[in-house]
Amino acid sequence: MKITRRTILMLILLCSSAVTITAQDNKFVKWNSDGTSETVNVPYEKDQTGDEITNIINVGDAAAVDLSTIADIMKTTTIGEWIVRTLTYTFVASTNPNCLYFVDDDTDISGEMAKSLEGLNVVKGTRASDIVLVDGFPFFTPRDFTADHISYERYFGKGNKRGVGGGWQSVVLPFGVQKVSVDGNEKKWFSNANDDADFWVFKFVGNDGNTAKFGYNSEGKMVAATPYIVAVPDGSWAGSECSLEGKTLVFGAENAAVSKESAGVVESGSLRFVGSFSGANGLTNAYVLNDEGTFFAANTTVNPFNAYVQKNNNSSVGARVNIGFTDDVVTDIKGVNMKASSNAAYDAYDLQGRRIESLKANALGSLSKGVYIINGKKVVIK
Repeated sequence: MKITRRTILMLILLCSSAVTITAQDNKFVKWNSDGTSETVNVPYEKDQTGDEITNIINVGDAAAVDLSTIADIMKTTTIGEWIVRTLTYTFVASTNPNCLYFVDDDTDISGEMAKSLEGLNVVKGTRASDIVLVDGFPFFTPRDFTADHISYERYFGKGNKRGVGGGWQSVVLPFGVQKVSVDGNEKKWFSNANDDADFWVFKFVGNDGNTAKFGYNSEGKMVAATPYIVAVPDGSWAGSECSLEGKTLVFGAENAAVSKESAGVVESGSLRFVGSFSGANGLTNAYVLNDEGTFFAANTTVNPFNAYVQKNNNSSVGARVNIGFTDDVVTDIKGVNMKASSNAAYDAYDLQGRRIESLKANALGSLSKGVYIINGKKVVIK
């Protein structure tokens, strides 16, 4: 056997603790969307000479992973003029776009690895720069952290029709929503019956038999982990200029705390309103909003970032749960319908069916206190 300088150097390196990084000793922790975790060995492939080892970092469909433990294999080792052993990697991101990638503050990530993580939801220590959550995919975090910016998008294909209703969707998010925008323009939800706003965010307040009751969300934000129902107006609300039907609402926040706690449950009477970040199957005594957004239908499955109504044990609830509102919700004569079309005329009748007058939208507030029928809908003027 001919002893060469390269052979001697290779023997020295094999005995040197400084470069005995073995791929099979590297592991990362993976969390599934149901909160279970597993430790995964990083497999590797060698080229024919053994000079190059490719570590395969494939996190599958993980909801969250801790990459801080495998930073050392993300480098190329060289000595002198020879590349003694090249430690490369193949990184395959999760098939779940909501996956969180945790690294420590002091983790040494090579330039190539940093490039692989571009555009993903990276949490460094307890801080994330930008988190983007995608509808329809599960979300889970094993740790609390703060996001400089976080957002979630929801498409509203059906709008709420004036005097008819519908178009309701349930929404629950792991952060406190500070603002909602459409096409880059900030939109406001109704906080009370006389507000001037663009769409509706209602919270669960109780039930009356088979009817789940909802009321205005008067808080300045949608509270983290709290389930709501949300609807946007269609063109029947004073014309297409105020319609948000067919639009995508972007729910966002800055400097937002994201908790590892599960989505919340609001209980009242014989029903409870239950949120889910990851979605769920095999539900019992559960009701999910139908496709038209008109009532809660019996169902065993709920999608991520949605909520379902569930009856308490031994409670008597029928095949479906209707949507109802608190008394002050009927005074919705202001807002989108007034703001968009102040010239629209309305016929007002008393409860005996007698026509009071025909007046413009911007004059509805001039009616005396009482109960009226306006455009076929009961309206309370307080």
